[in-house]
Amino acid sequence: MKLLNSVIFSLALLLVAGCSSTRQFKDNTWTNKPSNMKAVFTKPVIVQDSTESYDLWGLFKSEKDTAVVTDEMTSISAWFQKNLDNTFKFNLGVHYSIDEVSKEQISSVAEKMDGDDVNIPKLSSMSDSFEVYLVMDDIRLYKSQSYSQMSSVPMASVAGPAAPMYKSGEKVKVSANYAFYDAKSGKMLAFGFVEKDHLAEKRALEHDWVDVVRDMALQIIDQTPVGQ
Repeated sequence: MKLLNSVIFSLALLLVAGCSSTRQFKDNTWTNKPSNMKAVFTKPVIVQDSTESYDLWGLFKSEKDTAVVTDEMTSISAWFQKNLDNTFKFNLGVHYSIDEVSKEQISSVAEKMDGDDVNIPKLSSMSDSFEVYLVMDDIRLYKSQSYSQMSSVPMASVAGPAAPMYKSGEKVKVSANYAFYDAKSGKMLAFGFVEKDHLAEKRALEHDWVDVVRDMALQIIDQTPVGQ
């Protein structure tokens, strides 16, 4: 019975943890490094879902996704831009500029990626002062209670197989839709949806959010001419 409960509990953890749904595409003809790039983003959304707990098969309770950001993140757009800049300055191979734009300046078209529709953002107008534009939209920040399994340890006082040990923490997650464009022709060079998460051992702090934003930015520029 203990073994059965352990198996069921492990399956429950997999359901709660989920998996990354990152999907990306790059035009193979985009190989030349531009001289400069303009990155624009819309205001990130802090997802504030209900914190009502739910019981999974009577085994344990877990919180639904909810985000309570730290004091440093109160001005979320300024915080996001600062951390995007901190990542780009050490990892971009081109001169760049970053600005926030309004949602009214963004349109989107659905692209089928791995069987799912992804809304690809496009800026209403692009200046030819830049060779390439990076447009980021639908940026969302989440926080949830998460459980992960540690190595099993023997239970000296209880007969039977070794019992699995579990630890809990707060998982932070960021996701965004994005696209690169040739500023002069308007051609889409790369696009996709990126999602990154990080598990804090106990309570999530600002540096945990910094980590996921950095990882997301690196994933977006990875394998593109601007990131090489």
